[in-house]
Amino acid sequence: GPNTALATTLLRQIDIGRGSTSNNVYTYGAAQDNGLNSHQPSCSGTPWHNGLGGDGSTVAVDPRDPTHAIGDGDGNFNQATGGGDFGTNGGAGVSWPLKLAYFDPNGGTVYALVGGTNKNRLYQSLDNGNSFALMHAFTPVTSSLTTINVAQLDSNTIWVGLSDGTVWHTSDANDGAAATWVPTPVPTAPNKTVSGIAIDPSDTAQVVVVYQPGEVFRTPDNGTTWTNITGNLPALQLNSVVIDPNTSPHSIIVATDAGVMRASNLGAPWQSLGTGLPTVPCTSLAMDSSAVPSLLRVGTYGRSAFELAYDRQYVDWRNSGGNGTREHPFQTVTQAVNAPATGDARYIVIQAGTYHESRVTFTQCGT
Repeated sequence: GPNTALATTLLRQIDIGRGSTSNNVYTYGAAQDNGLNSHQPSCSGTPWHNGLGGDGSTVAVDPRDPTHAIGDGDGNFNQATGGGDFGTNGGAGVSWPLKLAYFDPNGGTVYALVGGTNKNRLYQSLDNGNSFALMHAFTPVTSSLTTINVAQLDSNTIWVGLSDGTVWHTSDANDGAAATWVPTPVPTAPNKTVSGIAIDPSDTAQVVVVYQPGEVFRTPDNGTTWTNITGNLPALQLNSVVIDPNTSPHSIIVATDAGVMRASNLGAPWQSLGTGLPTVPCTSLAMDSSAVPSLLRVGTYGRSAFELAYDRQYVDWRNSGGNGTREHPFQTVTQAVNAPATGDARYIVIQAGTYHESRVTFTQCGT
């Protein structure tokens, strides 16, 4: 629709291209009633491309190729290979419907959680989503797998959560069906569902688990000890969690049924993150910490997707002058501070090195 239309899309999950400025322009969304959608370079302004109709429930983006995504449309396994339309792919070896797809952040491997009678089973694809094999069936069989996270530092480390509140992890995921899974008790109340897990991008021993109804727990030692860090969070559903390594100490960010909250010291207190986000259920967070500051987008159930806005500019004395992106940074600080702003906040990342710039003149206001 036109750019002036009110965005009311019911996004159940989003994911993004990662690793570079050009990859970041891709966002995918799985939406109730509107299937699988993408916002890509060909989408000018706010309209999205509808890649598959029906109901969408999950979507995941290949970290090595932002035009490749896997998603569920009307209970079927679908893949997009050109950044737009999704086509049905049986995913050999898996009993569908697909419930959740997740790429290893290092690429090449895909994990699938399915529904139906196999809801307690985790499937693994070692060929980037072309075929899958059963990796593990969790107990009890009456519980459903609800979430998964793979460590960025070590593809062997995986954590999963189930509908009965239990969490499991393995440190040898590359062994496939031979991997050893360890149940890790979290001291939460009974009858809660694990709704999100985040592994610290720079510390595989640090893990955060969120629950529905809302509770947050953190372990610094791979599950040996846990701390309840729910603190002052409102009594709302918690739907997603990420850890931002580009703050010191690292920040924990959660999506709630009324917005996005952040804890800046790996624990409470919590504060609303940013401005301009409607009071709406936030169902999914997608972060790229290779950008500085970290790129963060949120999918909402009723108001489409939002990005935490920065005008990121990069400066590196070794370059001959570029456009301020990670791949083509400016050569001088002056270029960065006086470049036209494109976001809501200016953020300049100066790479280490020796600069020969005797005076920096600000010709416009900035932060």
